[in-house]
Amino acid sequence: VGFALRAVPESASCGPILWPAMWSVCGRRTVTMAMRRSTRLTFLVLAAVRVRAFTRPAALTRSFSSRTFAVEESHTSGRYSLDPHSSEARELTSSIGISREQHDKLAELASLVVDWNSRINLVSRKDCSVEVVFGRHVLPSAALCTVPDCPIGAHDTDDSEEYNLLESMTLFELKEMLQHKGRPVQGKKAELVDRLLNAAEDGNNPTSLPHDRRKRMVADVGTGGGFPGLPLAIVYPNVDFLLIDSVGKKLNAVRDMVEELGLDNVRTHHGRVEELVDDPDSGTTHLHAYDTILGRSVTALPRFCFWVSDLMRREGGKLLYIVGGDVEELVTSQVEQDLPIDNLLNEAGVSDKRVLVFSAAAVRDIASKSGQVKPNRGGKKIGSRARKTANTHRNNAAKGHWKKRDSKTPKQRGYEGFNRFES
Repeated sequence: VGFALRAVPESASCGPILWPAMWSVCGRRTVTMAMRRSTRLTFLVLAAVRVRAFTRPAALTRSFSSRTFAVEESHTSGRYSLDPHSSEARELTSSIGISREQHDKLAELASLVVDWNSRINLVSRKDCSVEVVFGRHVLPSAALCTVPDCPIGAHDTDDSEEYNLLESMTLFELKEMLQHKGRPVQGKKAELVDRLLNAAEDGNNPTSLPHDRRKRMVADVGTGGGFPGLPLAIVYPNVDFLLIDSVGKKLNAVRDMVEELGLDNVRTHHGRVEELVDDPDSGTTHLHAYDTILGRSVTALPRFCFWVSDLMRREGGKLLYIVGGDVEELVTSQVEQDLPIDNLLNEAGVSDKRVLVFSAAAVRDIASKSGQVKPNRGGKKIGSRARKTANTHRNNAAKGHWKKRDSKTPKQRGYEGFNRFES
């Protein structure tokens, strides 16, 4: 069309009768272009192009649109969605050790996320429904409880009540129990109590209890809409979870969902994780305090390891990171376990994500090679321009500035030898 406009010389006008028809067929912009050249040939070329676009076979358009929708439907609703109230969903969660009450809470969580997502952007709003949220977000998060040697805690349905009872006991209660060793213990709880008592006797101090017998702490960094932290907090009611995010409105939604679900083992922190340990009031309570760090596609893994290395326990700490794509070579060499979500749930086609497990030593090594630099600890941050300006003012004093005079130096009056006469 452009070459035709340049090639055709100016000639007679198309006439006032044809302009309304051209306006309706070709549109305002096409009419303006044709009026500049004002040729019949131009009108015919542009009108033919425009009409061809309008007269594209409707069957072709409909088939293309339906095929595109079918692919999208297969990628979201059809492939990664699951009705939480269906028997299939209940069988799937039951197979990984989730009780009926916990399943109901997971289904309620999916409904709360959909409700909040209509107000603020917690998860993708494309085809956001209870089925999609449960299948794409809730279920893959809860699947972390099936990771071999799961660092979050033991997940055994047979003795879960007894295990949770011991996990929830404070140090004072443990001391009381150790002082009354003659109290009879029966049932499945006997083995757990015997292990606890033997470990305490070996160390001669209740504080030397084994790592898996004290209450654990988990930090979900970059939690967003509460994933994977909230589903795991439902599965592990006796593990303390700290959900961290720098977006305040998302944490407000998470707090509301925590309150609606009645979870008393979840706390939130609004701020950047890399500045958490530098807080003058509570920084020491977070330094190397968390047994497990959780993350889900927050940022590049080397940068993420740099952020969380100060939070993780030096001995026994683990990082569980949910990722969907490829990772850096620096990371792949340090991975302890690379587990697809499908394998964790023993169900093909449930999720396209996988879980990477790292030890504390691997996280520190990746963090040291990440190229990240820790911010200025303590004091106010000063930019390069502000720093340069401050140095200039400090070195070059302004003219006429006040300066303290030495008392031993005689005054400079400007009229030496002046004699005052008395009247």
